[in-house]
Amino acid sequence: MKFYGFLYPTTARILFLIVILLTHSSCLFASKNQSGTDQDLLASLLKLEVEGVSLSMPLAEIQTKLQAVGYAQVSHTTFIKEVSLGGGRQSIYRIEIEYTPSADKLGYFRSESGGRNKSPVTQLQLIPEQEAGWANRLYALVCSQVSDENKLLRACEPVSEATIRFGQGNLLSLSSAITTQLAATAGSMSVSIIHHKQ
Repeated sequence: MKFYGFLYPTTARILFLIVILLTHSSCLFASKNQSGTDQDLLASLLKLEVEGVSLSMPLAEIQTKLQAVGYAQVSHTTFIKEVSLGGGRQSIYRIEIEYTPSADKLGYFRSESGGRNKSPVTQLQLIPEQEAGWANRLYALVCSQVSDENKLLRACEPVSEATIRFGQGNLLSLSSAITTQLAATAGSMSVSIIHHKQ
């Protein structure tokens, strides 16, 4: 009895240590796996092209590409294009791109303005096809292949031809390195990709 009495506490301690080590290893593996997932997501976001440009491109290349499709550079970081919709109204497209020591940022914004007539202007019901392509790719990166819990946390709304949105249209922090935004409708669009450098 004395032998078993002496052995039991030792065995219990060993089993307890094994459980702790296994739990720690599991958490460590999950942490590394999550880190790898974040790195994959970041790499995909940096390559995601909006109006033919992405954060993986040098600024000189971005300037050339945007000017080729009708954008005018109005400041070091901002490019604007205006397209007439008729009836005195116009679509205004704005791209903001910035590289700083702390963060790289790409933003695409479309809105409508103008119009002197008092009658309602007929709006397109669908998101423009080209924009829908970018929006769906960004939505897929943030909202597909993730758990239901993450979909809820990221406020991933059901996609339709008229609305593509997550995060309630606000900036959404996915990790310490990634912030993004998506709110796309026929009348307006906001897309932001921010890489916070560690």
